[in-house]
Amino acid sequence: MSATRLSDLAHSLGLNIATVSRALRDDPRVKRETRERIRAEAQRLGYRPHVAARALAEGRTRTLWFVIADLADAIAREPAVFASQFLLEQGYDLLLAQHHNDEAVFRRILERLSRGGADGAIIIPDASSQGTADSPLWEAKVPFVYLDRTLEGGQGAPVVTTDNHRAGASLVEALAKLEGGAPDVVVNGFGFPYRNSAELARRAGVDEAARVLGLSTVSAGQSWASYRRAVVLASTEETALGLAKPLTQVAGLGVFDHWRSGPRPGTKILVAVQDFRAMARAAVACILAQLRGEDEAGGEVLVPLAETLEVK
Repeated sequence: MSATRLSDLAHSLGLNIATVSRALRDDPRVKRETRERIRAEAQRLGYRPHVAARALAEGRTRTLWFVIADLADAIAREPAVFASQFLLEQGYDLLLAQHHNDEAVFRRILERLSRGGADGAIIIPDASSQGTADSPLWEAKVPFVYLDRTLEGGQGAPVVTTDNHRAGASLVEALAKLEGGAPDVVVNGFGFPYRNSAELARRAGVDEAARVLGLSTVSAGQSWASYRRAVVLASTEETALGLAKPLTQVAGLGVFDHWRSGPRPGTKILVAVQDFRAMARAAVACILAQLRGEDEAGGEVLVPLAETLEVK
């Protein structure tokens, strides 16, 4: 037996489809008595609304996608939790789409999104994707905002990110104040292995601060094993420790968000903690403004660090 259609329900009631559709949405333009009669007949006939068709007709699904690498990454997991809470308060559901840093999967997700999969998206892109990946969203005029980083060579979509330039500089400034004197070199590991917008901003901040303080800098691919009092900076603990291996003495280490190995005697360890709650709130505000037609595409929102912790 085929499912009861809206036209079947309207025919049974002797009403036009528009009136029946409004009544099922509890539209006050339809008299209360009529709404009750229509709902009763819908129940009798077993009518179930077609959610996708209704969303198409209204132009809204009341859902947003959060496109991320995977939930193992704090920069994806923590903002997703906060963003979901903020959006629920506004009557939206947040669905997760994971691309696992696979560019083909990332592009496929954006293609599906451009075909009406949701009202918009908050996106943390694949670390290696280029600017053409988001072309379908521009062409379909789907509202979206990047979180943490943008696509290299992209079209200037809005982005909410940490003030990475200042954060990188602040790590150098703090690590320059070591017991026994300043370091003899700064190993700038930002931009290794990925050169996305967040990494490049951190790298530039480190180089600028080191130059102001009169400190030498080296980066991945250069030799730094001969230095005796080096500080090593990178986005993750794993990268920083890898870069530190050739060094005789590591006077300081600086990373972002987490340090799990515990203290290292004789080494000052600093952790720049990003404010994921503030980033998520700003991203949600940006996407909702676009949905209301109040915000033009483009622009950058820089969020200060939550704090800088020393591992002891």
